[in-house]
Amino acid sequence: MNPFFGVSRGINGVLITTGIIGLIVGILALFIFLPKKNKDNYTGFLKYLYDFFNFDKFWFLSVFKVLFIAIAFMCLVGGFICLFIHFVTGLTIILAGVFFRLISEVTMVLMNIGNNVSEINEKISAKKEE
Repeated sequence: MNPFFGVSRGINGVLITTGIIGLIVGILALFIFLPKKNKDNYTGFLKYLYDFFNFDKFWFLSVFKVLFIAIAFMCLVGGFICLFIHFVTGLTIILAGVFFRLISEVTMVLMNIGNNVSEINEKISAKKEE
C-alpha cells in the first residue's frame, strides 16, 4: 500500500478548493475593486493593491536587474575560475555572460519603450481632462 496516497488526495483537494475560491475572489475583485472608475478612490495600501492588480506598476524590471547581477557575477567569476581548470569551458561561460548581457539590453529597451508609452499616454490623458 502506498503510504502517500492519502496525502496526495488531501493536497489535490486543497488545490482544487483554493483554486475555486481564488476564481470566485478574482471575479468579485474584477467587478467590485478593479474597475477604472475606482482609480482615484483609493489611498495608501489600497492604492498599492489597485495598481498591483491592474498591472499599473511592474516588478519585472526590479526582479530582472537582480537576476542579471547574479547571473553576470556567476558567469564572469565562475568563467574566470574555470579558465584555469578547462580553458574552453571557462571561455564559453564568459561568452555566455556577454550574450546574456546583450539579451538583457534588448529586454530592458523593450520594457523602457513600454514605460515611456505609458507615461506619454498619462500626460495626454491629463491634458485632455484640463
